[in-house]
Amino acid sequence: MAADDACFMIIQKNVFTCHGMFSERRRTEISLLLNYYEN
Repeated sequence: MAADDACFMIIQKNVFTCHGMFSERRRTEISLLLNYYEN
């Protein structure tokens, strides 16, 4: 995963979280994915 993709995912996650469009489970999945790619 490119750094730009990770940044885009983080931005998308923040936008969706602010708008309440992501379920708690989905946010957890994204967080786990981000943690996986960052490590």
